[in-house]
Formats: sequence, C-alpha cells, structure tokens
Amino acid sequence: MSDQAARYLSPRARQLPLLAVSTSHFLNDLLQALLIASYPLIHTDLALDFSQLGLLTLVYQFTASVFQPLVGAFTDRHAPRWSLMLGMSLSGSGIFTLGMADSYAWLLIASVLLGFGSAIFHPEAARLARRWAREKLGWGQSLFQLGGSLGSMAGPLVTALVVLPNGQGSIAWFSALAAVGVLLAVFLWSADASPSETGNMAPVTTIAQTAPMSEAAPTGQLGVLFALVCAKYVYLACFGSYLVFYLETEFDVPVASGLVVLFCFHAATAGGGLIGGTVSDRIGTRRVIAFSFWGAVPFALAFPHLGLFPAVAAAILASAIIASAFPAIVVHAQGLAPSRIGVVSGLFYGTAFGVGGLASAAFGWLADVTSIATTFDMTAWCPLVGLIALRLRENRPERSEA
Repeated sequence: MSDQAARYLSPRARQLPLLAVSTSHFLNDLLQALLIASYPLIHTDLALDFSQLGLLTLVYQFTASVFQPLVGAFTDRHAPRWSLMLGMSLSGSGIFTLGMADSYAWLLIASVLLGFGSAIFHPEAARLARRWAREKLGWGQSLFQLGGSLGSMAGPLVTALVVLPNGQGSIAWFSALAAVGVLLAVFLWSADASPSETGNMAPVTTIAQTAPMSEAAPTGQLGVLFALVCAKYVYLACFGSYLVFYLETEFDVPVASGLVVLFCFHAATAGGGLIGGTVSDRIGTRRVIAFSFWGAVPFALAFPHLGLFPAVAAAILASAIIASAFPAIVVHAQGLAPSRIGVVSGLFYGTAFGVGGLASAAFGWLADVTSIATTFDMTAWCPLVGLIALRLRENRPERSEA
C-alpha cells in the first residue's frame, strides 16, 4: 500500500483483510501447536523423557523469541509482504519434518523450522492487524489473537482425532494447511498494495506520523509489561506442555481425554484474549491487565489441591482470566512506541515464546527430578506477579466512530 493510500481506509475495506490476518494466524499457530500436542505420542514412540520434551519446546520457542525482534526491526523499515509467505512455508516444512522424524535429531530440526516460521510470521502479521484495525486497536489485536488461540486450541483436538489413531506420520498431512496460509498471504499482499476505496473514508495514522521511540517508550513501563508477559507465559507453558501428563499421573486420565481437556484449556485462553482486547477499548488497557492477573490468583492457587473436575474447572477459569491480558499488554506497549510497531510486536511475541520455552525446559527437568505435581505447585504462584500492574499508567484508547 502506498503512503498516501495508507492514510485512508474504509471500514468495509478493513474487515476482510483483518479476518484474513486472523485466519492466517489460526493456520500458523495450528501448525505450531501440533508439536507440543504430539508430545504424548512421541514420548512413547521414541522413548523420550520429560527433559528431552522440554528441550524440544526450548529449541522451538527460543528460536522464535530470538529472531522475532530482529524480524520486527526489519519489517519496520521495509515492511516486506513476502515475509508472511516465507513464515508459513517454514512452518509447513517444520510440520512435515515432525511427521517424518524417526530420531531426536530430526525432531530438533523440526522445532527449529517451526521456530523460524513463527519468528518471521508474527511481527508482520501483527503490524497488518494493527493497520487494518485503525483506532479499534484492542479489538483488532484481540481478533488477531483469537485466530492464534483457536489454532493453539485446535492442535490438541486434531491430535486426538487424527494423529493418535493414525500415528506420527499423519502429522505431515497438515503441511497442506501451509499452502492455504500462503494463498492468504498472497491475498494480504494484494490488499496491502491496492489503493483504498473512495468515499466514506477516515484518516489513519501511519508509522511515519508517530512519535519516535525515545519520546514514546518509557523504559519502566515497558519493563513492567515485560515482567507481566513473562509471568503469564511461565504459567501457561506449564499447562500447555504438561497438563495431559499431570491428569494422567494424578487422576489416571487417558491421553485422549487429557487432550480434550487441553483443547478446553486453549479454548478458554482464546475466549479470554478476545474478551480482554475488546474490553480494553472501553475501559483502558491498565484495568484489563490488572484484573487478568488478580482475578486468576484464587483459581491458580487452588488448582493443585483440588480433585479432578474442580481442578479442570479451576485451570480453565484461570487460563481464561490470565489470557485476557495479552492483547491489552501488546496494545499498551505499541502505544508506548508507535513508531516501532514491528519491534514491539516482535519483542513481546518473542518474549512469550522464549519464556515459554525456557519454562517448559525447566519444568521438564523439575518433573524428572521431583514430580509433575511439584511443577504445578510452583507454577500456581505466577499470577501474583500481577501486583506490579499497579505501576502502569492508564492508557484508554479512543473509540472508533467508524
């Protein structure tokens, strides 16, 4: 899209590309989710221990976390439309390799490919989501997050329905979804390059019109947001990687049933993210961020001490509440550095991946030397980090009249 055309976008012209960005996020994160969802299968088939599973998560998420800010800095300068296609292609290659892997080394290669795919995809996709959302930034970010959350949610479900009955090789079938993602990226390339419609159009602030990062990004505020993202993803990483094993160990829940519970867990995070981003447009990001942590505390602390059904309910409620923070956190951070949308998006998405990977590896080691239950006992305290949200300054976005 030209600089002049970027200033004027009709509401109708924005809706379809925003849905396409969200759908491509769904496909990308579905492919990514198949790695962790397949752990119970490859844990048995390839005789892996929890430390090796944790290392797979670390390699995948560390690769994504390190490169996302670098890719974000590149997209801020050049905005390469081909980055979405490249990211989807790498994710498809990674999922094909995962399906064909017959050794731990190939599993590591698959993790690296998936990590690179995620690193290249997310910064540019988040930039486009913000562009098409205009001043409804919370809604735009939550819709973008909903696509990713639905993809993460679908990973365990399709694993239970397709992969477990058909074996590891069936994972490679899902590489075909990457081709669909590439087609969506081509559509977004075309939409981003085409002139906007005429009539009934409203001006949109472009990157060139925003303040420089030195004026707009207080270090202390970004530091608080960074710490909150770390706490959130340490908590969610434990559940995402080891909830199935916890249910199997503590309550003798079959793997297939545990994957259905994991599906419900991811569904709760998807719903929480959608609600959190939407509400932040109305009441401000600071209030949503604070509530998302404080509201999760009682459920998180109770989880390790409950029976099967109350524990599942507590896990779902805690995940939904704490997940509502992330769209608000990203919008709050982007507002602090509006001239560095790619860097900020890459930094916070990268932090989410990196912290999740480190936490998963640490929890895998801890589970091997102690027990699965011990990891969840320790994780229960993470939402208390939300007390530092009191240090955030209020940021209430203007509502769109369009």
